Amino acid sequence: MGSSLKLSSLLLCVAVAASTTDAASASVSPFQLVEDYVNDFRDDLQGMRSWASHQGSHREDLFHEDVHHEKYDPSHAIPDHQEYDFIIVGSGASGSAIANRLSEVPEFKVLLLEAGEEETTITQVPAMQPYLRSSHYTWEHITVLQNHSCLAMEHQQCHLGKGKALGGDTATNDMLYIRGHPKDYDIWADTGLIGWCWESVKPYFKLMEDAFAEDLDRKEHHYGGPIHLENFQHSTPITSYFLQAANELGIKKIDYNGKERLGLGIPQVTTKFGKRNSASQCYLAGAFRRKNLTIKPLSRVLKVLISTHTKEATGVLYLHEGHTYVAKAHKEVILSAGAINTAHLLMLSGIGPKDELEHLHIPVLADLMVGHNFKDHLSFIGLNFVIQPSHGHHVELPPKESNSDHMLFHDHEHHELHHDKTMTHDNIKQPEQGHHDKIHYDNTNGDIPSLYQRYGILEGHRECDRENDIVEYLKNRKGPLTTTGLELVGFLKTEHSRDKTDYPDVGILVTRNLYNKGYEQLHHLHITKPVYDAVWHPLEGKEGFTVEVVLLHPKSKGYLHLQDADPLHPPLINPEYLTDEDDEDVETILAGIHKVLKLAQTEHFKKLGAVLAHNKVPGCEGHEHDDHYWRCAIRHLSVSARQVSGTARMGVETDKYAVVDKSLNVNGVHNLRVADASVIPVTISGNLMAAEYMIGEHAADIITKDWLK
Repeated sequence: MGSSLKLSSLLLCVAVAASTTDAASASVSPFQLVEDYVNDFRDDLQGMRSWASHQGSHREDLFHEDVHHEKYDPSHAIPDHQEYDFIIVGSGASGSAIANRLSEVPEFKVLLLEAGEEETTITQVPAMQPYLRSSHYTWEHITVLQNHSCLAMEHQQCHLGKGKALGGDTATNDMLYIRGHPKDYDIWADTGLIGWCWESVKPYFKLMEDAFAEDLDRKEHHYGGPIHLENFQHSTPITSYFLQAANELGIKKIDYNGKERLGLGIPQVTTKFGKRNSASQCYLAGAFRRKNLTIKPLSRVLKVLISTHTKEATGVLYLHEGHTYVAKAHKEVILSAGAINTAHLLMLSGIGPKDELEHLHIPVLADLMVGHNFKDHLSFIGLNFVIQPSHGHHVELPPKESNSDHMLFHDHEHHELHHDKTMTHDNIKQPEQGHHDKIHYDNTNGDIPSLYQRYGILEGHRECDRENDIVEYLKNRKGPLTTTGLELVGFLKTEHSRDKTDYPDVGILVTRNLYNKGYEQLHHLHITKPVYDAVWHPLEGKEGFTVEVVLLHPKSKGYLHLQDADPLHPPLINPEYLTDEDDEDVETILAGIHKVLKLAQTEHFKKLGAVLAHNKVPGCEGHEHDDHYWRCAIRHLSVSARQVSGTARMGVETDKYAVVDKSLNVNGVHNLRVADASVIPVTISGNLMAAEYMIGEHAADIITKDWLK
């Protein structure tokens, strides 16, 4: 009955949409239209999953494109006859923000080049996020062999996939919006980089937000900016139990983008009414009709053109549909291609360590330490908790929290349908009026599985293609398709930290992903088959969740080198994870594991009936489940969190590793700036998307003021 009601509600919207098509549709039953509409959407979801699994299993080099290499020479390239003032390379968080802001100035002519293609209604479904990591929407970056980390990965190489789409990484990432800790930015500025301290950058964070998430520290947020923030439109009781378990240990529930920075919080994400809202949607959708802004997807920049005499950037050489083109910039070239691709492009253009470039016969235009100071967050994924079918005689489950009933749909895309607040999830029993505190269940008959099914915990583990889920997403923008499965985000200071302030050293991610959906679903992590079979195969078909421990401030530093002078060959990436002399990184992750294990001993955690899976990692079988085992497991099961920064580091003149100055100008080269995570000289306490948006907004202000003096 519930499904029929939902289809009936959907019927009118589809029928109205169909009425604008050709007359032949008039002879088709409206019910058939609805069925076809939902089935087409389901087929598209399944197609994305199948394609990603196939792509991952074949490990094709998505960095490579088919083009004749003699066309790399700018003298053989096709001139782009349009004139531009600014050329922006990369449409991620920073690049899209800069393109929008610069094109607000009518006299500025702006070209935005992006190697990837446009998003689709399927890529914008949040639940599709894991599959995007093994698709053509991702740069397939792989590290070189690691001896101290990535030991459970194929060839001991970690996967570092980054977004390749209009919107950059924001089109494929986990949508998690985290500003970072104020101390991060104060450390950034303390080296003499005026304008980048917390008080200087905080206004950008606030003004760019359109914050509709729940339980916010309202004085610290803003309505009306381009970046819509909300909570995932689907969650489970895991959230409530975890928060109460944390409270037993004195860990508070917080708005981690507010004043309190230690504790656990509900994820604040860049979705809008349950749909991914990338930089392309935030900044480009409202600007692409401007006559002074040209946006070219599927356009891969091969080289920045720089005069050898004046050391001025004059334009770029780029590849589009198998042909190379030259575009000229009268004012500046701005690189916002991400910490890996920006560094790669700088070195191909003659900006980098002199010895390395000369070895590859690349003329050196600026001897700078590009590619060094490589930093990345590591995430330990080996804390998997399985929910037992029966674990007691009486269970108290908090009622399922609702999310943002005030959010209505106003756009008119093909799959955008209007919100009906009278509809509820069919598989959730709503509490009666006056009884919202707790719902009591008797477990004497061992009926916990049906209880968890009713509350949707299983939804994080099944393929989200049931009719109810699809209709719920298309009509109300709610349900399991609107989430990646992330329940909570935490920032903790462990006992290992020596910092005297409330400064977190680990992050915590509580996710319904148990990594047990089959080996083919883990290609994006590069996990070997024997490791999957030993650790996660025994968990297949079981319910549960994973608590990831994220190393926020690694001491280890890596580097990025050119493989050769061919711009279509990927760079050599050596992150040097877990190589610091005193093993501080390993010990910090270990301290984070102890925090989680302590949480697992609380009364509220035990009420979940969740127990730690003790399947040992191959290579660590000789240890008991003690600190020796965990240290071994950390080196095997820590994966890249894909938060790379520092490869074109900002610094003062005396900083030998500095590539750009505080105004983002590349040292020794005129009319060339870098504005993305490459420039960040410190580690940020959290994902970098918010920081990159801030850099883009800040950069646009700096550039505009420089040219409108």
